[in-house]
Amino acid sequence: MTPTVEESQEIVRQRAIDVAAATLKERGILFRIEDSQQMRRVWNQQGAHLLAEEDIQGAAAVLMQARNFSDFDNFLEALRGKLVKLLVRLGDDLYYDYGYTMDALACYQLALGLDPINQEALNTVVATCTPQGDFSLIELALPYAVVLRHLNPEKNSVPYVLQLIDQQK
Repeated sequence: MTPTVEESQEIVRQRAIDVAAATLKERGILFRIEDSQQMRRVWNQQGAHLLAEEDIQGAAAVLMQARNFSDFDNFLEALRGKLVKLLVRLGDDLYYDYGYTMDALACYQLALGLDPINQEALNTVVATCTPQGDFSLIELALPYAVVLRHLNPEKNSVPYVLQLIDQQK
């Protein structure tokens, strides 16, 4: 059964939170949802040194702790945009240059946690999880395909993903 757009958006958001929590846990940091007004303090305490160490995923995971991004100051908003671009590029490098599917997916999922309507990241998750990617990940692609179709009906890969899921069964 195809999830609704709202269900798909929630799945995409929850997967990003799961990746962020696991990323921070690997770095010895507890993941906690924070009010947006507290994020500058959290960034200064946790995120700034990760970015200084060129830990793009760790820095993005710190920002994912924000309850929402609407109250971000100019610095955090600009940082969020830059991290999304870097995560998508890093994911592309990990997948296309090195074949690290799961690491690439983690980058794309973090990018979508920070920017849930990033069509490039949505499209790349779907592409990574379908036959040119990893057959075992086909079902993972469905909510991303649903969200992408909602944002851009010309990029409707939902029927294709559903067909692949049926073939896999």
